[in-house]
Amino acid sequence: MLIAREKEKKILVDALREGKMNGFKLQADAHRKYLEMNPDDPNRSSIERKIYLFEFLSVCSETDICELYNSSVFNEITKGYTKLALENVGIDDEHIKMVMDELRHLHDTKRADEVL
Repeated sequence: MLIAREKEKKILVDALREGKMNGFKLQADAHRKYLEMNPDDPNRSSIERKIYLFEFLSVCSETDICELYNSSVFNEITKGYTKLALENVGIDDEHIKMVMDELRHLHDTKRADEVL
């Protein structure tokens, strides 16, 4: 699997150097090219789902992306990354709780386009 990831990364970097498309389109095309080079990859269906997702995101505007975030689908992921970052830099539990409470409040009271 590590070799597959390295191949995917190389395809992405090569496409980026060629100045192709936005990041999501670039990722979709890199995954598509990877599947062309590795048609029997055991993770083919997972990679095809990524292609579908990246193709969708490649045509989304910033407003569309904000609407996706506003749907709350990413709240738990955001909370997880935030908590991990605070722990990684040595913030104490009391302050982590304060930040997490504020993050919950902001998710409930602010729209994504308001915080950009």
